[in-house]
Amino acid sequence: MSKQKQETGRKAGFLQTGILMLIGAIIGGGGSLVFFCWREPLREELKNLEALIFLYSSWALIALSVLGCIIGTVLVLRARKKYKNWDREDEEEAERIEKSYERYQAVISLLSVVGICVSGIVISQLYREEAAGNGAAIHFFVIGAFWNLICLDRIVNYMKKLNPERKGNIFSWNYDKECLASCDEREKVQVFHAGYQAYLKSQYLYLGLFVALVLLSTILNLGIAPFLLLLIIWCSQTLIYAYYCRHYKK
Repeated sequence: MSKQKQETGRKAGFLQTGILMLIGAIIGGGGSLVFFCWREPLREELKNLEALIFLYSSWALIALSVLGCIIGTVLVLRARKKYKNWDREDEEEAERIEKSYERYQAVISLLSVVGICVSGIVISQLYREEAAGNGAAIHFFVIGAFWNLICLDRIVNYMKKLNPERKGNIFSWNYDKECLASCDEREKVQVFHAGYQAYLKSQYLYLGLFVALVLLSTILNLGIAPFLLLLIIWCSQTLIYAYYCRHYKK
């Protein structure tokens, strides 16, 4: 009976893989055909969008930097208020507070990532045109990034107050190792599950990026650079994951 189940599961796996490949072929091939037929109008629209992004990227970076500072400050104040209102005995309340701190960290980290990406657009223009506005935007970004790092440190400190056994300083190169080593088994399992799910979902993300690059190449003739970058990132993550799978089996 177990062999029959294994054989059935194997056939179902082949069928699912075939369906995914068929969907990818339809999206990639059909999408490329549609994009090719509408290549000129789409090319003009994308060029207009690119020009618009370049035009307002400096202002967008300044706005993101200021907004990030405001949001980070608000989250730190909320974290402090929740800690002060905690009666030091209610464990369920402590878990709820800790979850809120994790959300705060995620928000600040996300804002930082967006700011880094937008700053890349601004930096790429520094030597292409008048750089006065771009230079000011970079200064705002550096100040905002440093402020968000301080806010993140404050939230981590409040989390360590909730869990006195938690160790690590975010300004230290060994923060990840120290923090993970101080976690209990339940928290470590949670981290490992989250990391594994992030790895799995990123595979679908990279596949989607590949299809998007193929479609965009039909219009803009992107060349090989985007595909090489995707190749490096995709292969690096796969190799790193395989390495640590073997490492933790020892």
